[in-house]
Amino acid sequence: MDEVVNERATIRSSDLFLISVESKGEDLTVITERGNGTVTVPRVGSIRLEGLTLGEARKAVQQAVAPRSKDQTVRLWVYREK
Repeated sequence: MDEVVNERATIRSSDLFLISVESKGEDLTVITERGNGTVTVPRVGSIRLEGLTLGEARKAVQQAVAPRSKDQTVRLWVYREK
C-alpha cells in the first residue's frame, strides 16, 4: 500500500483511512477503516469521504470533530493499493 499524499487526489471506496484524534485531557483515539468510503469517528458518527479530495476529506473530518472537542488535533492519512 502507498500513502496518498496529493491533496487533490480523489478518495476511493477501497482506500484505507487512518485517523488520529488528540485532545487535551483525553486519550488519543485512532480509527482505521477500509472498504466503503466512509469512516466512523466516536461521538461523531459516520463521515462519507469517497469522492472528496484528500484536502476536502481532511477538512470534513476536522469540522465534524471540532464541535465535540476543544483544542483537538485531527490527522487523516489515506492509503491505497498499488
